[in-house]
Parts: sequence; structure tokens; C-alpha cells
Amino acid sequence: MTPEKKALALIRQRSRFLIVTHVNPDLDAIASQLALAAYLKGQGKRVMVVHEKPVSSAFCFVKAVNQIRPLASFFGDYDAAIVVDCGELGRIGEVRSIIQENKPIVNIDHHYTNEFFGTINIVDPSASSTAEVLFSLLQQWDADLSKEIAYYLYLGILTDTGSFRYQSTTFRTHHITAQLLKLGVDPVKIYHDVYEDLKPKHLFDLARIIQKVKYYRQGKIACVSLPSGMLKAHQKEVDLKDKIFSFLRMLKDVEVMVIFSQESTRKVRVNLRSAGSVNVAAIAQKFSGGGHKAASGCTLEQPLAKAQKDVLAQIFKKVSSHER
Repeated sequence: MTPEKKALALIRQRSRFLIVTHVNPDLDAIASQLALAAYLKGQGKRVMVVHEKPVSSAFCFVKAVNQIRPLASFFGDYDAAIVVDCGELGRIGEVRSIIQENKPIVNIDHHYTNEFFGTINIVDPSASSTAEVLFSLLQQWDADLSKEIAYYLYLGILTDTGSFRYQSTTFRTHHITAQLLKLGVDPVKIYHDVYEDLKPKHLFDLARIIQKVKYYRQGKIACVSLPSGMLKAHQKEVDLKDKIFSFLRMLKDVEVMVIFSQESTRKVRVNLRSAGSVNVAAIAQKFSGGGHKAASGCTLEQPLAKAQKDVLAQIFKKVSSHER
């Protein structure tokens, strides 16, 4: 029996489901959780969607996002857990404290670095997003896609492909989104909600950050360091890192982009992006991180200067110092 059929059989057998994802979830993670929750509820199942922390108000425009509970308010029990958009179980953070070893786990993901930690693993690294994996899964289950589910799936695909700009965007991706549009998804409104959300104060800080970007290897590597508190000052209203990466992607010769976010004197979050030729997931794995070949991250328990030196050394090995 295929993993997809095993997952469907499990859903038919069980009544209560816990749906979780990685810490600091992006819109693919959130949208995939809510799409799956909507499907399960349509099958008469009880569903609990849980995050380590409350959802950022930057995502308040997402339909039914108020259904997601922070771990602190979790109560009750479940029959099976479903983990979406997460390469390893440890990435769900403190939510792991409510995962019971005697309960099955369905792992639905598209990350290149996925560790196949589930009782049932549905992992497709060729997919653009977990939302794309979920669309294919729901089709195999002969699910009737509602407009609400289509909205979530489109949202996940749109954001994890960088508005269809990344190399993960394929014929299949566009074929799927075309079917979602037929179900009544409004692409203009979704784009507005996701990307057209900057306030003047955000733009001012973004301009200051861009001025501090450093370039290496004849402009093929672009990196910037954010001081402690910079992201926290904006995270309730806007995803500042996403805006920085969007700007850096406009640079003509850039191959690798990296943001160092200082969380404390000895803790640095590193976010990596690739323009296509460099597998940044392999770089993140050097520091116990992971993700996509084009978008990955890791956390280093060391001072900022040391983190910069170590990560850049790995990037230099991947990017030639010669002109094209």
C-alpha cells in the first residue's frame, strides 16, 4: 500500500487529529495546515491546529487563521498527528512535548532535507511547496476541493515559489494553480494581502538595512547582519526578511543571499537563499539546519562574528571567485 493510501486509511479510522508545523512558520506551512484542517473537518473529524507560539499578526489576513492555537492553550487528546512542511521533528520546537510516541505521525513535506520521521511519510522534494504536495494528495483521495481549500493551497504555492520566480516552479505548479483559479481564487487580492503591506516606517528601516549589505565574489554573494531586536520590532506587522530577500534577488549577478539575525549574544539565526546554481540546503546542513535547495536556514549557538566567518567560509566553497 502506498503512503498516500495508508494516510487515507488512517484518516478513515481515526477521529481526532493534531496538525503541527515548524517553528516560525511561513505561509506555506500555515496555509497547508489550514487546508488540511478544512478537508478533515469536511470529513467530520475533530481537528486541532497548534503552533509553538501565537500566529504573528502579519498573517491576520489569512482566512480562519484564528483557528490556530498556541501551545500554551492546547488541551485535549488526539488519535494521530500530522506534521506539515517540516524536515525534521525537532523543528516543531516545544510542540514536541505534546507528541505521544504511541500515536502515529503523518509527515507531509517537500524539503530536500526531510528525515522521514513519520509513521507515514509523504515527501516530494520535486514539488514547489508543501501546498503543492497537498493538492496532489487531495486529488489522490478524490477530495472535493472547496473554494476555501483552494485559497489556502494557492497562498502556499504563491509564497513558497516567490510569486512563481524560483526554480521550483514547474509546469505542474502552473497547472495546479490554474485549477485553483477555476475554483474562484482571487490572485489579485491574495498578492495584495501578502506583498503590498509595507508602511512608511518599514520602508525606512528596509532602506537602512539595504545600505549595509556586503558583497563578495564580485557581487555573487550578498549578505547583511541584523542586530538583536530589529526583526522583533517589525514581526507583528511584516516579514522584513522576505522583503530584504526580494530586494537582493533583483541584483544582476547574485548567486547566494544570506541574512544573519542576531537573537542574543551567542545565538544567530541564518537564512540562506540561492538564485539557482548553489544548493544552500547543503550549506545549512553543515550547521545542523536544512530546507530547500534554494531556501534554507540554520541556527548557530555562537557570537555573530564567528557565525558570519563560518557560514561565509562554506558559501565561498560553493561560489567561484572568477568572473563569469
